[in-house]
Amino acid sequence: MSSLSDQMGFNFRGPERRVWKVRELVAAVRTHIEREYPDAWVEGEISNFRAPDSGHLYFTLKDGNAQIKVVMFRSSARLLRFRPADGLQVVVRGRITIYEDRGELQIAAEYIEPKGAGSLQLAFEQLKAKLEAEGLFAAERKKPIPTLPSRIGIVTSAQAAALRDILNILQRRHHSANVLIFPAQVQGDAAPSEIAAGIRYFNQHDNVDVIIIARGGGSAEDLSPFNNEGLARMIAASEIPVISAVGHETSRLPILLPISARPRHRPLLSSLSVPARKSKSRPPRCMSASPAPCAIACSWDGRPSPNLPSTGHSRA
Repeated sequence: MSSLSDQMGFNFRGPERRVWKVRELVAAVRTHIEREYPDAWVEGEISNFRAPDSGHLYFTLKDGNAQIKVVMFRSSARLLRFRPADGLQVVVRGRITIYEDRGELQIAAEYIEPKGAGSLQLAFEQLKAKLEAEGLFAAERKKPIPTLPSRIGIVTSAQAAALRDILNILQRRHHSANVLIFPAQVQGDAAPSEIAAGIRYFNQHDNVDVIIIARGGGSAEDLSPFNNEGLARMIAASEIPVISAVGHETSRLPILLPISARPRHRPLLSSLSVPARKSKSRPPRCMSASPAPCAIACSWDGRPSPNLPSTGHSRA
């Protein structure tokens, strides 16, 4: 005899029970979350910041009573223009995921930007505070500029308009000066190391009385290579006085601080490095940097000599 439920056409069965393995469940949830939130922007305050030797960054992003873990792997962290720190308000862009070993929701960050001040300004303020605390900008560290240097080293791009300006000034005011040019990129990721190499070269060979670092103006992004700790320390450690002809007077860059002098305008370089000479002497000479293969000679009309190597550097 059939049951009443069968006679009425009803079939009451309980739901099929599925038993998950923990990792299977976490993996399934992770797949779903990553599919739903592949590119999210999240704002909050940094806390519990850690930067181990691996180069990865770890911190917690919190907002009120809520928080989420954040990891930024080395490949992305090395591109940051500022250093994250506890208490900073930031916006994080990345993929929402789950760290399976702990079952924790987290952001795999690809980009971080500070709220308020831009990343370049924040990087400047952080580096300035660090180097000031070490005394690198103290007035007593600045080296006196020779009254009439006979040998002048210039670190800049061989195609830079700033170089032509300086050579024209020296031609008018100091005909007897010998100039040695160390060509270096003044824009881009390679600029800090190349400029530092020029300063190191002149110090190692002790072949100039003063060093001029030259570059024209530009945007904050164009001048950002000079916001570099290694370059600032190289300038501060130089035994030869360094004059900066980088950017404009309002450019707030650490390279402008641990130096011996900085003119407000490039034409005033002459008043800092070489007083005017009224005697009619031979034209100023450019010297090649032998035995250094990367230092070059130049012509005194502001153009590189025909035998100069092509560097492909930007005109700045």
